[in-house]
Amino acid sequence: MNIIPDPAPEALQNALDGDADALNALLSDISRPVYRFCLSLLADPAQAEDAAQDVLVKICSSLDEFEGRSKFSTWVYRVASNRCMDLLRRKKSRPEDSLDALIEAGNGVDCRLLAARSPDDTAALADKLLVASALARLEPEQRAIIVLREISGLAYDEIGAALNLPEGTVKSRLFRAREELLLALQALNPSEHRAVEK
Repeated sequence: MNIIPDPAPEALQNALDGDADALNALLSDISRPVYRFCLSLLADPAQAEDAAQDVLVKICSSLDEFEGRSKFSTWVYRVASNRCMDLLRRKKSRPEDSLDALIEAGNGVDCRLLAARSPDDTAALADKLLVASALARLEPEQRAIIVLREISGLAYDEIGAALNLPEGTVKSRLFRAREELLLALQALNPSEHRAVEK
């Protein structure tokens, strides 16, 4: 799962007070989840790595701006979402479905290993790759809201805080994003869609 952990209150306070060891531990705990979150939005491992590094630097340099009005993880999601959205807006085109990104999104399982896995494992991995490919086709804002809700498991109010949106807007955008994701899945796998319709 793509969950950014919340530090223990004492550890967070120590980092806020300038304890270098506490800050390093905090950054170490969140670095991999931040990268995976960026990857789920950007669908490009190299770009996600750069974005995650930018996010960690931003957190390090502006930790004193964290006021504790939301959970620490929500603040991190907001910083990461903003950075990824900036990159996607600059790109001004939808990310291509990169096999490397899809493999990474599939928990690092190489497609060449599919033959050696059981049919159930193969089907589960194929489903993950299909969903990752469909997510890559969504607009950045839709992708972010789906990832925050369905993959990271954030509540509506946490998504609102992360994306700077009112809760009602989160719900309506999530509804539309789910519809677009379904359409993308159907476009990628039309035979499965026809089988469901019969």
